[in-house]
Amino acid sequence: MKKFAIRIENGAVQDIQDGISYYETQQKGLGRKFHIFIKESIELLTYSPFFKVYHKNIRCLPLIRFPF
Repeated sequence: MKKFAIRIENGAVQDIQDGISYYETQQKGLGRKFHIFIKESIELLTYSPFFKVYHKNIRCLPLIRFPF
């Protein structure tokens, strides 16, 4: 199976870090769960070309479980 390249912009990395911090303040250990969920979602994007194209070749995966 073809693996697609994932590029995460610097602003998105900061958003992820902010999300981890936010969820950790809501409940101990929830930030870690959010981080794992993000990593799994990114891995899913690398193997699936079926997500909606929003701009040129940019595909997005909504994070319903953690709506940060």
